[in-house]
Amino acid sequence: MTRKGTRAISVRPGLLTFYGVDGRFEQGAASGVEPQSGSDDGTIKGTFGLNLVGEIFLTDRVALDFGIEYRTYEVQGLNPIVEIPILVDDVASLQVNLGLRYLLDPLECNPRLRPWIGAGISYLPETDLGFDLDLSSLGLANIRVDAKGSEYFVGSLAGGVLYQIMDRMTLEAGLIYEFPLTQFDADLTFEPLSGTTIPFFAELDPSGVIGFCGITWYL
Repeated sequence: MTRKGTRAISVRPGLLTFYGVDGRFEQGAASGVEPQSGSDDGTIKGTFGLNLVGEIFLTDRVALDFGIEYRTYEVQGLNPIVEIPILVDDVASLQVNLGLRYLLDPLECNPRLRPWIGAGISYLPETDLGFDLDLSSLGLANIRVDAKGSEYFVGSLAGGVLYQIMDRMTLEAGLIYEFPLTQFDADLTFEPLSGTTIPFFAELDPSGVIGFCGITWYL
């Protein structure tokens, strides 16, 4: 089933997320507002994830994967500047994944079970960020801001197991550890009053583990 040249298509939904993020924030000076900076760390809670993958085997054990993945998640506990509480509640990203997967020998206890390990790189062209700012300390009403983060690259290490349910179909489950290869920047500049702009910038380093399941059809 996995000879050189074999092609496959996979659907891999996300199951769970153990993810954190380190953030550094810079608020620029504006009329009546002093510049500030701060850093903090938070957690990322995945709410949805779906990865569509095409796979071609370079040998009977090594496969090249190409996937397109969509994710939504919430960022919690990230609030480096006390005077301006931030609630990030709506984050979505689309990423392109490229990876290699190596199939190990089937397990002796069950020949239908086959472990695998892998590594990859992902490109995120941009990330949509929605957040609320509590400006009560400035005597202003809260405002909603929609912004976009910069493009960046992510590396990954993965492992899991395949279970053959039919001649040309397998189920699988695995874990992926992701870490930033480049810095993720976001321009969060907002306008609390008409004609008044407060520069606000963030540098974020997200990393963590994602669990997924999947089903693969071999062509």
